[in-house]
Formats: sequence, C-alpha cells, structure tokens
Amino acid sequence: MLIVRTITDFYPKITGPANQAFYVSKYLHDYYGWNSIIVTVNNKERSVRIQDLGFATVIRLPLILPKNFLGGYGFVKGYRSFLSRIKPSVVHNHGYRNFFCDATFHLRPQLNFKRVVSCHGTVLMYRYIHTNRISWFPYLFYDAITAMKSLKEADVIITSSEQEKKELDSIGIPHEKIWVIPMGAHIPDLDNYKKLQAMKCQKEKIIILTVGRWEQSRRLEIIVNAFQKVYNTYKNVELWIVGPEASRSTFTKKGYLTSIKQLVDKLGISRNVKFLGELTGENLQKIYAKADIFVYASLYENFGQTILEAGSFGLPIISTPVGIAREIVINNKTGFLYNFDDYLTLAEKINLLVNNDSLRMDYSNNVVKLVREKFSWDKIIPKYKELYESLSKK
Repeated sequence: MLIVRTITDFYPKITGPANQAFYVSKYLHDYYGWNSIIVTVNNKERSVRIQDLGFATVIRLPLILPKNFLGGYGFVKGYRSFLSRIKPSVVHNHGYRNFFCDATFHLRPQLNFKRVVSCHGTVLMYRYIHTNRISWFPYLFYDAITAMKSLKEADVIITSSEQEKKELDSIGIPHEKIWVIPMGAHIPDLDNYKKLQAMKCQKEKIIILTVGRWEQSRRLEIIVNAFQKVYNTYKNVELWIVGPEASRSTFTKKGYLTSIKQLVDKLGISRNVKFLGELTGENLQKIYAKADIFVYASLYENFGQTILEAGSFGLPIISTPVGIAREIVINNKTGFLYNFDDYLTLAEKINLLVNNDSLRMDYSNNVVKLVREKFSWDKIIPKYKELYESLSKK
C-alpha cells in the first residue's frame, strides 16, 4: 500500500500537524513496514527537493506564487504529474482550505485513489478565535464557492478529539465518514517516571508550566493574572512560559508576547516568571520533566498537543475545556477544568496543588496512567492501520 501525505508546513517548522504526519509515518514503518511519501512545500527554492528519512520520503515541491498569497493557500508546481507518476493507493491530506487538499479532490476521479482528510482544527476554528465576525469572511467565502466538497467528499475524515467530531456533525458530515484518532504520546518508561517523581519531592520551588504558540486566543494573560494571585500567597513558585509568538491567521495582531511581558512587569512578578522561548525535542522534554503543574487558558483547541505532552510526563493539568483536555482532565482526579477567562478559579486550583504535595502526586500518577492507557503510540497506530486497510477493501 502506497500512502502519500500532503502538508503545507513540514519540518524543520514544528507544528502539531507536522508532528502528526512525521510520527504516524514513522510508526507505520516501525510497526508494519509501511512506507509513506510526505509531499510538502519548498519555501526556499524553485526546484524539487527530495529527502530520505528512512521510514518516509519527503518531496518538497516549488511554489508557483508566494506562500502568503491568499492567506497561505500554497500553490505548488508539479503535484499533478507527481501523483500521476507514482499512482498512490491513498492520499492523506493534512489540513483543509489549502492547495493540496483541493488539488487532490480534483485529481481523485482521474487517478482512482482513496482520500483521507485530517482536519487539524482547520474547519471551524475561526468561529472561536475571531471575535470580530468580519474576520470570518475569507473562510465563509471559500466554503461558499467550493461547497466544502474537498472536505465533504473525502472517503474518510479524521478528527483528533470528540470536540472536533461534534463540530463536523454540526455541518452535516455523515457519521460513518468520521474517525476520531488522537495524536499519540511518548511516555517515559516507568523507572524514569519514578525517578522524576522522587526528584520533584526534593525541590524547593514549585514550577508551574504552560507551553504553546502564543497569540490572543490562547489567553496567556489569564495565566499571568492567576499566577500573581498564587505568588501573593506562596513565594516558592515560578511560572515558566514556553513557546514563540505565533499567528493563526492574517487577522491576528502582532506583539502579543510583548504585551504579556509588560503585564508581568506591571504586576511585579518578573523575578518569578521565565519566558523560555521556543523549545523542541529533548530540550522541551527536560522542561516537562522539571515542572510540577501544567496550566492552559486557550479559548479553542481542536486537540491541544501540549496538554497531552504534559499528561505523559505526569503533570496535573488545570485547563479550560478545550480539545483533548475534556478527555484527559478529570476533575479531582487528574486535574481541574475551569471556565474561560476565570483567572480567580485558576489561581484557586493552582493554590490547592501547590499546598498539597500528596495531592499533586496522586493526580500525577492518575494522569500518566490515563495517557499511557489511551494515548500511547502503540494504542494509536493500529487505528491508522485499520483505517487504511478498510479503504483498500472499498
């Protein structure tokens, strides 16, 4: 079975969809010997670039127009001829409202392959993160002129959470087309986990961690305001903020992280708040390993990869009810859910965990057990195998 994945942004740019395309390809090869081809955009040159990852081949196709044209749609050259030459069994589009997804839709009748679309939050996210409805216009216009056919006429549509599945239900996607397959987690082995817990019991400071690509809808100011309340009671706490400023669309204002740093200074907590910038791989894992509590304040996530990563390292999670948090965070067992923008309740729950080492340890054990049972890669990859094999039988 020859599987082609398409994705507009791929490594070295780190995104949730890029991580998913990478690891699904890797583990399908490791577990079952299946090879994938990952087709993406060559942003730097007007030529085709080929990279062998061992478990997958990456094909970078040149852009016809600048990538930021039409909000990052990503017109590329040579995609049709490439698919015609290799004759894939399945083309798996990561993301909606992009060139690859539309071109694959139009090529399918001619080349007779099966189509899978992973939404990655691209369908209805704009309704949650743009309070000004004028900003909705490009999305609504695209959906109107295409009748959403590149999504609705896929053989299978993958959502990463039950929340995203409900969103697709609301626009009339048939239930039988939707598969809920979350991102998998890399979980420290049991011996390493026990060592981490022992080290944390000996620390003087409690580290409260949040990780993301920061812009207005992720509400970092709520976390900062809550932390200031916590710091007024407990001086042995630090807030670590990991991640760069990012824009989900051309309508997102710049300078968000600068405003957050100004707020930290204004509240007089700069000595206990660390902005660590963008971290990936082992550097990010070391931060998760050192932290004690994970907090999140986003208005919307289709999944929330950092929530899952925090749980895999046994961090009690205090989050708004977004994405995978609804499935991982069990109140009074693995953490707490709180209402959007309610920084006082967030502060109250942080205080509860800061003040009780035993409770933190219990929540830690519970969350890592839940993640291990439901979200480890050895539980996730067989679902992809089942999906692809079901397509070959149609």
